[in-house]
Amino acid sequence: GAALTGIHGMVADLVKVEIRDEDVIETALGDNVQNIVVDTTADALAAVAYLRGRGLGKAAFMATAACREGTDIPAALLARPGIEGPAAGLVRHLPEHAGIIQHLLGATVVAADTASVLALPPEELAQVTVVTRDGCVFTRGGMVSGGSTAKMGGIISRKNEIEKLREESAAATVRLEALRTARAAVEADQAAVDREITGTESEVETLNSALGEFRKDLLKDERDLIHKNELMNTMLGSIVQTGVRMVEIEELLVAEEGKYNWFGR
Repeated sequence: GAALTGIHGMVADLVKVEIRDEDVIETALGDNVQNIVVDTTADALAAVAYLRGRGLGKAAFMATAACREGTDIPAALLARPGIEGPAAGLVRHLPEHAGIIQHLLGATVVAADTASVLALPPEELAQVTVVTRDGCVFTRGGMVSGGSTAKMGGIISRKNEIEKLREESAAATVRLEALRTARAAVEADQAAVDREITGTESEVETLNSALGEFRKDLLKDERDLIHKNELMNTMLGSIVQTGVRMVEIEELLVAEEGKYNWFGR
């Protein structure tokens, strides 16, 4: 069949609410929070036919073209003690969904507690629906509903929790990438240090090798010096012996000359 058109989404998907206001807005919206917003009644009927034809169950549709804004809230009521303000003021939404929000919440106010509602003049209470922070709903028709004030965990609150988890996940992803970048920088620095250490070790090895060769040369020079000293000492001994021998020869020569001189006289 033809594709469905004019569908905006479920009411819960079209609004954003602060965490502290989740319960009171879900209470104010009631089952309407699950309604699907479409452009026209024709779009709603086409969607109903689609569900029926495929056996997909039921859903409630709200056409923006058919929505009427809620009744104006009396200014005097908004000034009463314990009345916090219009429920619609606690909801953020796109401009094109303002009509839907006003239709659903335009005549609803939020009160701090049940006692604040009971203190309202009956003629003012009859003009609005009041939702209290402690979980009660007072409708314009005079019906009162309520119950446990424990965390309801409805669609809007679950959506907020999912959004919060998404934000936390995104923040964690950013932190993870920053840590990975930091780790890569540290690893790069470590690699540079390792290269520098390797180069220094190689340089030290070269210097140690050169020092070994220098020590060998020094030992050789020391041995050569000792040998030369020994040779010099030997030569000095020979010179001394030669000098002694020359003195003896001179003495012999002098003695021989004395003999010749005696025969000549």
